[in-house]
Amino acid sequence: MQSIQRRLEKLGKSFPPLNDTREKSLAAAALSSLSNEVLLLLGDIIDKQELSPVPPLSEPELQALEAYNNALE
Repeated sequence: MQSIQRRLEKLGKSFPPLNDTREKSLAAAALSSLSNEVLLLLGDIIDKQELSPVPPLSEPELQALEAYNNALE
């Protein structure tokens, strides 16, 4: 197991660092603080936005969106 971990670390070091902007870092931090349920609901919101016309958001989806916005703050 330790051998695999060392190989993964070595592989990770062989790639150049990602050019992460502040906005991307904030979004990643916000997403990592949310529950799986909220993340699934955010995925549903994204799927809905691709439909035409865009259907209204459900109450749980609105709460998930609010949780994401609060995490960004």
